Amino acid sequence: MMTSEDGLGATQHGLAATDYRPSRYLMPGFESRYPIAVSQTALGWLVTHTVSFVSAVTGKTYKIRGNKSTTDFASMPGWFLWLFRPWNVIDPTIPPAVLHDEFWRVKVPAGEMTYREADRVFREALIYQGNDLFTSWGMWAGVRLGALGRGREGRLDWWRDAVPVLLISLGLLVLATPSVFQLPSMAVVWILKRFLPGYAPVVHGPISEETS
Repeated sequence: MMTSEDGLGATQHGLAATDYRPSRYLMPGFESRYPIAVSQTALGWLVTHTVSFVSAVTGKTYKIRGNKSTTDFASMPGWFLWLFRPWNVIDPTIPPAVLHDEFWRVKVPAGEMTYREADRVFREALIYQGNDLFTSWGMWAGVRLGALGRGREGRLDWWRDAVPVLLISLGLLVLATPSVFQLPSMAVVWILKRFLPGYAPVVHGPISEETS
């Protein structure tokens, strides 16, 4: 039987054993499965509460700052979305994408981490959120390519990831090629949605509450 003397049981002090978790044994991942809450502002999406992510790769805890961190989620071309977006309602790529925005917008410019480390933790976060390896490594390859456009800091140690990034990117390009033929249809649908007004029937007089 577990007691308070062994450092894990705390029932004598009003706490269940499962409520106690020493800081040195923090479990990797986000605090909860879908932890992100945002509100829309004039400057974009604002995270409304602080969220922590524990990395098993670096051994560090990273925070998305409540009411300070902004995000545009995982920005990618629309014709690429079907490769990574799941069919379920809740998208498990969103929390890692918000974390990655915090890295690129705040921590990397402040010199707290490199682009390579930021992207590596992003890939880890994707996996811990339950994303499959195809999505996790594919999105990682995308941000590593994006880092090339971030100047000297973005190109730092980029050669270490060059082979997997190029191989993954080539495979994704082959898979996404059929989507190119959908672009004209997507353009037509966008025009129809943009310029055709909605329609609702005009009702003359009161509406009866009777049901058939």
